[in-house]
Amino acid sequence: MTTCIYADDLSYALQKIGLESRQHSPSQQTRVAQGHLSFIELQKGCYLHRANIVENSNTSSSAILPAGCHITVLLAGAVSFRVAQKRYHFSADKGPVAFVNIVNKQDIFTRFMQDGQPVEKITLSCERSWFLQKMASEQACQQIDKQLFHSQHVYITPLTPLLLQQAKTIANHDDSTPFLAPLLLEQHALALLYNVISQFYHPDSKPNQAHYSHAPVQASEAKLSALLLLLEQDFTLSDIADQLGVSISTLQRNFKRSFNTTLKQYVKIKRLEKARKALLIEGLTIGEAAYLAKYTHVGNFITAFKKHFDITPMQLIKLHRNTTPEQA
Repeated sequence: MTTCIYADDLSYALQKIGLESRQHSPSQQTRVAQGHLSFIELQKGCYLHRANIVENSNTSSSAILPAGCHITVLLAGAVSFRVAQKRYHFSADKGPVAFVNIVNKQDIFTRFMQDGQPVEKITLSCERSWFLQKMASEQACQQIDKQLFHSQHVYITPLTPLLLQQAKTIANHDDSTPFLAPLLLEQHALALLYNVISQFYHPDSKPNQAHYSHAPVQASEAKLSALLLLLEQDFTLSDIADQLGVSISTLQRNFKRSFNTTLKQYVKIKRLEKARKALLIEGLTIGEAAYLAKYTHVGNFITAFKKHFDITPMQLIKLHRNTTPEQA
């Protein structure tokens, strides 16, 4: 990326690796940082972010993160971010630090920037679906879910000499030989991933129990995908049942068995989640988000939003703007 980094540069870079984002800047031409920044897709669902920058603006950037594991080694400077309505701050003032952000369901991630703040770091992100594709059996999928994705937390991970050296190698990797460089970079990244994840994944341990949803009950994966797509497009239950070739009662019964919730409640929650995303990522007003969620009265929307997310729409917006931790 160019030496001067603007808000629209960030949006474009995140879009290239499949992340929907919104920069909370006065203009897309706002200069947010200066230095070197890159987002590299190593494999589908596995990507690397490298930064050696000085932030030039007091702003923030929100993105929709899929369920996954995000490993960061902060080599210099400081970073501040919010995920799952919790704000975190990490500093390398006393030396490099490493932390792991486990996201067990799709959520909004917001990075806060501070004018004059240097940041040198690498972040390796691997989606949960990518992990499960690497597993050799259903049992292994369940084990990785129980051990790694049982909850949503940010963990400090021991920064061993080996891990630090791997991070520095990735940060300083020479891309001047484009034919072979991606292979070598992927090799280093996967080695770092293994060393970090091995601290979490111990087959002989007894992980905390968590709900595991790998395949629907009495429904094929194709039918499930079709059902969810039809729901997103606001088809009636009668239309959905006809298209899937089942009765409405069978559709409702199988859905409740698969997701442990009713179709009506599922649709309501999905609309609220869509409205939450629109507030932060698309910049809609609360009234527009209420309309998007099919609410005719804004007050009813705010009540439902608060009940589901335990926070009002306005409180959510304020949390993801660039404020100090004390103000947040």
